[in-house]
Amino acid sequence: MNNLLHWRLMLAVAELGTLSRAAEQCGITQSGASQAIAQMEAGLGVPLFVREVRTMTLTAVGQQVLEKARRMLAEWQDIRLLAQQAAGIQPAQLLLASFPSVYSEKLQHFVRHFRHQYPAIEVVNLTGTDVEARQWLEQGQVDLAVLMNAPVTAPGLLLGADQWVAVLASQHPLANRSSQLPLSLAELAAMPFIVATGGCDLHSEALFQALGQPLQQVVMRVQEWSTAYALLRQNRGVSVVPASTLPADQSGLRVFPLATACQRTFVLQCSSHSSQTIATQRFLDSLQAWLSNGV
Repeated sequence: MNNLLHWRLMLAVAELGTLSRAAEQCGITQSGASQAIAQMEAGLGVPLFVREVRTMTLTAVGQQVLEKARRMLAEWQDIRLLAQQAAGIQPAQLLLASFPSVYSEKLQHFVRHFRHQYPAIEVVNLTGTDVEARQWLEQGQVDLAVLMNAPVTAPGLLLGADQWVAVLASQHPLANRSSQLPLSLAELAAMPFIVATGGCDLHSEALFQALGQPLQQVVMRVQEWSTAYALLRQNRGVSVVPASTLPADQSGLRVFPLATACQRTFVLQCSSHSSQTIATQRFLDSLQAWLSNGV
């Protein structure tokens, strides 16, 4: 009647309390999640959830179905584990080094999918800076690492690219110009500037330095993107950030392209000692298929 994703979605909604968060965790759209839950309820002939303005809670029968669904999914994982061991995939652990923003944006949903696909292979995410991830990989302390602006060498994979953009307050003197008109690095470097790192060593200050335009008035250095955007809304300065970190709600902000186009790329690379292991090969093959499908 329903596929495994539907049952996992039901568990996620019950645990998280909202359809939007559950859909994000399962790697599907909110509308797709809503349709899936509706299909489950139609197939069973009973409502599983009570829908409120911002939350969803289980009905009495939904709670009973949930307990059976948990046992069913656990049994299915045991079946997959048994089949994989029979096929020669032994229990293994992969250490994956990444930095927070890239893991949440590029890998989190896939890792959850991979764990369901290969329960015998445990993926452990180690969070660090981009420099730490590179060091851990070179020293053989991790099996896989996300590297920034690194060449793509087999069997590594390009996860994506990210454009740098300028951001300033809507009441800033430059805010009245067309958002299609780029801002130069020289004029930005001369303004009061907020440096946001996002836990990476390759941040806007390092970017300006590398391009021969060192920042002249750094007013604050912060790690969290949300903190940087709060300061920008208060017109404490301007900043240059990766486009993927822009908030969904951009009220109070203006975003402009840079006159000198700049981007950062993310590459998943494996260590020399793990490149030939079955676990690593399964992970990379599965990720390649995931990326090819545009998930």
